[in-house]
Amino acid sequence: MIQLFGVSHKSAPIEVRERIAKGEERAAELAAGLVSGGYASEAFVVSTCNRVEVIVAAPPGNDPQRTAAACLDALCAGDRALDRYVYAHRDQAALRHLTRVAASLDSMVVGEPQILGQIKQGFDWARTRGTVGAELHQVFSRVVRGARRIRTETGIGAGQVSVPAIAIQLASQVFGDLSGHVVLLVGSGEMGQAVARLLRDGGAKLLVAGRSLERVSEVTGTLGGTPHLLSDLPALLKVADVIVSSTSAQDYVLSRELLDRARRQRRGRHLLAIDLAVPRDIEPSAGELDGVFLYNIDDLASVAAQSQASRRVEAERAEKLVDEVVSGWERAQTSRQATPTIKALRARIGAVLQTELDKSLRGRLRGLDEGQRAALGAMLDAATNRLLHPPTARLRELGGEGDSETLEQYATILSELFELTGTEGGSSSPSHAPAPRPLDGRSSPAPADEAACAEVGTSQG
Repeated sequence: MIQLFGVSHKSAPIEVRERIAKGEERAAELAAGLVSGGYASEAFVVSTCNRVEVIVAAPPGNDPQRTAAACLDALCAGDRALDRYVYAHRDQAALRHLTRVAASLDSMVVGEPQILGQIKQGFDWARTRGTVGAELHQVFSRVVRGARRIRTETGIGAGQVSVPAIAIQLASQVFGDLSGHVVLLVGSGEMGQAVARLLRDGGAKLLVAGRSLERVSEVTGTLGGTPHLLSDLPALLKVADVIVSSTSAQDYVLSRELLDRARRQRRGRHLLAIDLAVPRDIEPSAGELDGVFLYNIDDLASVAAQSQASRRVEAERAEKLVDEVVSGWERAQTSRQATPTIKALRARIGAVLQTELDKSLRGRLRGLDEGQRAALGAMLDAATNRLLHPPTARLRELGGEGDSETLEQYATILSELFELTGTEGGSSSPSHAPAPRPLDGRSSPAPADEAACAEVGTSQG
């Protein structure tokens, strides 16, 4: 069972999201804690400025409510007041939601390209820490393939109005021509750098401030501009016209008091402050100061949303591709239901034939040499494969069609007719049925059941 729990810009305001925000290490620790605590067999976390989502594969036989309670507790850090902002999805609904997220259909700006990379990053964190396995690998692969199809086969990203582009529009509205103006980038967040790059390309002079001069120098090495430490902010605020802040700080980097002091020294010059961080970097009440125009990530997204009507047709096409991803997963899940019956049927037939072969080799055929015994065993194996191919093919066909009800009926009939209870995939074994082994008259170990099933189904592709 796949379960997903999350908080996003659609379910919670920025004041709530910044309380739930997780950094890279905290997100990885959250997933690891769910697995080590036995609440999930696999887990990974998607964490961006607009959403935090926990995706888990529940252990077999686990109570889904137990997993849900643990995920809620981890996501909201035990604050029950935040539970009402959390959405939950299971199995098909979880896959659908995650595919829509990866394809940017659930983003603030539909068509933005960053989210797929952020999901991959979250999965890679979990993979390096060993908290994902086969089940979530299958989910992740389907999600990524589906998102890529949507990007390739629709125009969802064409002519997109991005958050960085909206920031440039705001700067142009306040200052007109950006040539000769000064932009201060605080922090090294990816979106912040994108905004700063566009402002620089518009003719603005760039200053970059951060906690580490080494890291800031890396940014200026890419973007240009001059590096500074956060301790230089009081002086930098006197000359900056636009502030773009994008740090991972948990507290305000730019307080109202700091901006108020800078405002009085600026002699009436306007200051545009763009806060892209969650939790926010700039104290919200700073926007009340005369001459300070403050926009946070939600403000920019609401402006961008007004310009997205042209992509609605492409979004509808994308939703149909999401349906294909989900239906493909459903067929695969149904097909897996046939495997225990196929394995049990082969085990049952193999056990009966092995019993009869053993009797013959002890009786009339006891004079056969090793080569003759091997040839006889190979002949019986081939006959078994031919005999089992029609029922195997039909079961897999039903699985591929997603017809779980008919598949269950067929499996029940086969189990009753061939007394499959107790062989692999059943509940209790008849005492006379010996364990299957190669039909060559020797007592060598049996081949893996998965290989046997594959052999039976080979002619189907």
